[in-house]
Amino acid sequence: MDRKPAKSIFDELYRLMNHLLQNPYAPIRLAVSVAEKPAPYADIIETPHEIHLTVELPNVSPNKLRIGADRRLLEIKASGSDRTHPSPAEGVHNYELPADIQPKSLKITFHNNILSVIAQKARKEKIKIN
Repeated sequence: MDRKPAKSIFDELYRLMNHLLQNPYAPIRLAVSVAEKPAPYADIIETPHEIHLTVELPNVSPNKLRIGADRRLLEIKASGSDRTHPSPAEGVHNYELPADIQPKSLKITFHNNILSVIAQKARKEKIKIN
């Protein structure tokens, strides 16, 4: 499953309304980028046990890259290499994930301006009812 970031607030509202109609009790996360520029396109692939996110971040220095995760949200903070070559990917970008993850399980690689994040899905606990 891949998902492009919202182009406008109206696209995001449309997505949220569809989400509410399909899953009325599910938590809602906004996927609007804090930066004024649109978030870089990301491929999000869901497997039975993992979620893979791949995003291109041109002109971003690896030491100026910060990644945070919550249950269903991955946040990427990117800064450019220097002032002479500003990156179109600079800023804070949030990506909504298709399933809950274990934030401490992130495996992150950054090679040739491609960020790859692999996260283990959170295990659902079964509750016994007596």
